[in-house]
Amino acid sequence: MAFIGAIVLAGLTGVFMSKVDQDDRISAAVQQEVGVRVSSGASFVDTDHIASAADKAGLDEATTTALVEDYEDAQIMSLKAGLLVAGLLALASLAFTRDLPRTVAAPDQDEAAVGGSQ
Repeated sequence: MAFIGAIVLAGLTGVFMSKVDQDDRISAAVQQEVGVRVSSGASFVDTDHIASAADKAGLDEATTTALVEDYEDAQIMSLKAGLLVAGLLALASLAFTRDLPRTVAAPDQDEAAVGGSQ
């Protein structure tokens, strides 16, 4: 599960930075500051946290809205990537279960006697 979490966090930071860099509503100075903050360590947070951090930094309403929208999009895309990887791992694991027994073995006579005497 840690592997999938790492994929989600890596996807979140990568997609968020890409979206911020391509967003015309966000100035180059803010894009650079977001890059510095994200590269120093990213975690999965609520969009309200992004909005409050942007407000604390003194960003205008349009820039704050753009950052929140970009982060929401990045969250969705990274969660989809994580689910895709989990699904592919589950599908791949089916190849290793091919030789499992298809029926339940009948209990031995001795085991039935022990279970019946209790």
